[in-house]
Amino acid sequence: MPYPLITVILATPGWPKLVRGITRHAPIWAAAALAQQGVKPAHCGLNIVLGDDALLQSLNRDYRHKDYATNVLSYPNFSRRTLPGAIESASAKHKIFLGEIYLAQRVIAREAKQQGKTMAAHTAHLIVHGVLHLLGHDHLRPRQATRMENAEREILAAFGIKDPYLLPVNG
Repeated sequence: MPYPLITVILATPGWPKLVRGITRHAPIWAAAALAQQGVKPAHCGLNIVLGDDALLQSLNRDYRHKDYATNVLSYPNFSRRTLPGAIESASAKHKIFLGEIYLAQRVIAREAKQQGKTMAAHTAHLIVHGVLHLLGHDHLRPRQATRMENAEREILAAFGIKDPYLLPVNG
């Protein structure tokens, strides 16, 4: 499967051990999410910005009015209304830029540990989650959340990654 054009941007320190793996695997994870949604991966591009908690907190505060660090934020380049036309007009020669996905290293590491997941599996989930947001998915209402979570489960299962919404039972 052809991959989307992905630029991984190291915005803050703290990621060096993971950058190589993310750079290698992000196009594969993103391609799977795009293909599952009927979008040709080779016709798309996006940025993945590796940040820290402070960066994600400031973005979350400034753009979502929620003053805390979150694990992932997505900034789509297209509205739900304009995205279908952009996808239809895209080609391997004339790619569309879908937007940016920001990740917070410490939040992700903390969540992975709390949820009994590997950092790689949790990062894969959040990249897939972010790509789905760039494609117009949301999880604000129960039906939207169910549709988005089912898509994530299907995509991640193809990589042998367990259901990201099943948390380990303590005790």
